[in-house]
Amino acid sequence: MDRGQIPGGRAFGAIQGVQICATAVGLPEPICLPDGRKPDWIHNRDVFRLAMGDNYAEILAAQGLSPEYPEQVIGLRHRRWTHLIGTPPNHDEETCVDLGAKAVAALLEAQGLAASDIDLLLMATTTPHKTTSSSACALGAATGIQAPCLDLKAGCSTGLFALINAAMYVRTGFGKVLLVVSETPSKYANPQIQETVIGVGDAAVALLLSPGDPEQGILGGLMGSDGGLGQLVNTPGLLPPSHAAIDAGLYCYHGQSAELKEAVPARYLDALQVRPSTGTCPIRSTAP
Repeated sequence: MDRGQIPGGRAFGAIQGVQICATAVGLPEPICLPDGRKPDWIHNRDVFRLAMGDNYAEILAAQGLSPEYPEQVIGLRHRRWTHLIGTPPNHDEETCVDLGAKAVAALLEAQGLAASDIDLLLMATTTPHKTTSSSACALGAATGIQAPCLDLKAGCSTGLFALINAAMYVRTGFGKVLLVVSETPSKYANPQIQETVIGVGDAAVALLLSPGDPEQGILGGLMGSDGGLGQLVNTPGLLPPSHAAIDAGLYCYHGQSAELKEAVPARYLDALQVRPSTGTCPIRSTAP
């Protein structure tokens, strides 16, 4: 296997004969904002007002920014949250399992499938609903899926790693593999770090993978992990929680976001230089 050009990187070849045959999403219910409104979507200006106050435009201008910069830079216009950032935890709020169950129900209904049609359930999340319990098993119980259930967690790469795993499981003989990626980062956003407030949204997506034609699949790619960068932005509190760590706010996002902004683009550019390893997957023509 090609070790690539980046620390911890491994290139891989084509995973053929796999298709994504259905998708669905699960969104949180709208929540109340401090001004009493319960909008369908929380827009950038709502978030800035929450984080900075009514004079957010002047504060942003002093930083050389405008209220539109999240949309201009990363395409983020609005989002939904399960938790109003800056307020105490509330265990009556929706969890990653709740959002995942919505996505699964929507997918099964749209495809005319029963829970018994699923051969494997993969749950990918970095914001699980409990410390040691399996979110995948909880999702299976919530949706009536009686099949092997497996949790996957790999930081910001969780969704991509999970998709690769799902494709490989299809290739090993599983017929219908249901991958659910569900995140609730609003529960861990740090009001003191602007990026973790403006940049997070909660949702779930369900993807149904199944065997496909030989020309369908993943063309190849690069998987990589560098644990040394994990300290730049993380939730530093150890488990099980302690009163001191809770009081210090160590179970919300902390870190050096400026350093992360410098490190990540360079790694992306390095990754683009790595060619997939052995194996090809011909691309079907899309011409009419």
